[in-house]
Amino acid sequence: MLVVISVASVLSIFNPNFSLNNQLIPHEVWGKKRVYSLFTSGFIHSGPRHFLSNIACFSFLAFEVEHFVGGMRFALIYLMGLILSNLCTVYAYRYDSDYRCLGASGPISSLLISYTILSPKSEIEVFDYSIIFPMLPLAIIFLAYSLIGVIFMSKNVNHCAHLFGGIWGGVVIELIQLHD
Repeated sequence: MLVVISVASVLSIFNPNFSLNNQLIPHEVWGKKRVYSLFTSGFIHSGPRHFLSNIACFSFLAFEVEHFVGGMRFALIYLMGLILSNLCTVYAYRYDSDYRCLGASGPISSLLISYTILSPKSEIEVFDYSIIFPMLPLAIIFLAYSLIGVIFMSKNVNHCAHLFGGIWGGVVIELIQLHD
């Protein structure tokens, strides 16, 4: 999955038409056009910083979550996090013909909350290990910030994807733990 995200992101950064053709436009998806972008938008990024921040989060979280739940369940968490968070974004912005989004916000949020539930006492080390954040408070702050962004309909960051991707990650991990 990391290879697919990397190739698609590089294409989107260096080929604006590729990016335009694959980004999520909720107004159009609501009108039953560009439905494919519910999926494709999660594999493209707006620039190197956007791409690198998502890849860093993916690299930190994905392998840990996959280790806990296995490959098939990991794919379910990630891909459903993408689709469900994008469906929430479509609903929230269905009447805004100017709103567009791209990136892996939903599935990365799914991994963040999944990992936090699986390993609540873990910590994340940032900036060459000079700052250490405990995961549980970080996840709570992240979800609260996302909720505030949803309430105020911030257009610069897809808070819908963050919030609902995170909710999906939490729900599915709880269901997996109940099943096992």
